[in-house]
Amino acid sequence: MKKKIKLLSLMLSAILTATAFHATDSSVETVSAKGENYLDPIMVNVGPTPQKITSTGNEENWYAFDIPEDGDLKITITGDQIHIRKFLATSKSILLDKYVYKNEPYVSHFTATSGRYYLNISCYSDSFNLTVDFKGYGFKDEFDDVYENPKSYAPGTEAIGAVSYADEYDWYKFEIPENGKYKISYIANTGSYHFGILDSDLRNVWSHDFVSDNELKTSTIYFAAGTYYIKIEGRSCSKYKFNISKLGITPTSLKKVKSNKKGIAEIKFKRVEDVDGYQIRVALDKKFTKKVKVRTFDVSRYYTSKSLVAVIKKLKRHKNYYVQIRSYEKYDNDTYYFSDWSKTKKVKIK
Repeated sequence: MKKKIKLLSLMLSAILTATAFHATDSSVETVSAKGENYLDPIMVNVGPTPQKITSTGNEENWYAFDIPEDGDLKITITGDQIHIRKFLATSKSILLDKYVYKNEPYVSHFTATSGRYYLNISCYSDSFNLTVDFKGYGFKDEFDDVYENPKSYAPGTEAIGAVSYADEYDWYKFEIPENGKYKISYIANTGSYHFGILDSDLRNVWSHDFVSDNELKTSTIYFAAGTYYIKIEGRSCSKYKFNISKLGITPTSLKKVKSNKKGIAEIKFKRVEDVDGYQIRVALDKKFTKKVKVRTFDVSRYYTSKSLVAVIKKLKRHKNYYVQIRSYEKYDNDTYYFSDWSKTKKVKIK
């Protein structure tokens, strides 16, 4: 009887111990192995040397690498029976469902912007080789430049940037202080992009939809004074450069100013090509603040004239007048774009 009681006690103790162990085990949080999910990837090296990654077969793992700046990125994966399930730039998809076999490697070569890149790979053999070759351009976006947060651009300077999977748009903002004629120079060193200039109401002012071919392109544009935006959108991964520089209007100059008739000044000036007209001003002082007269002459009046002469009438007799001239171009029929004023000449009115 005592033996039976002792046996029952031992059995009960074992059951209680097993129950307690089971309760303790179920309360322990399960920890995933590194590489099993997107949030905890296996980090791989960036460099030209291939990395051999081993596998026990049929493994699906997440790998990641960080690009510190914008630059040229080349990914090479070699092996046999490798399934690239996903290739991501942050959360943007670069590739889905690509298989790699012994004589069919995977190579992806493109302009990349700074950030983290992910590879989700299943390996059905014992290993594969991964090379992450990168050469930086020496710059990167310091912030997410969107319309509400553009980069500042100063006309007359060169801007360099890149648009890619992780950063598809670049925005710039610049000011034009006065009406002027400008030259836009731009190039796609790699890939292609859309280049657009918009006014402060985001209306299109000028655009080139598909910039490509690593060929410098130029265009002339007339800007009215105001605020403008540049929107660059990657058509494919692209490194770009652009410069918006002031051209100015071709200036003219005074040849001779004389007064042979009462109250009249006769002004001879130099002809210049590709302008729409000329503007002359006269005044009683060098600063052109006293008794200023301004006359505008369309170039059409001089088409048949051998010499360019303008006459200003109703000037004060026996007074010294100061004279200047400038040329202009018209855009949209009602906006004038002027050259700088010429050097001043003085004349005494008869």
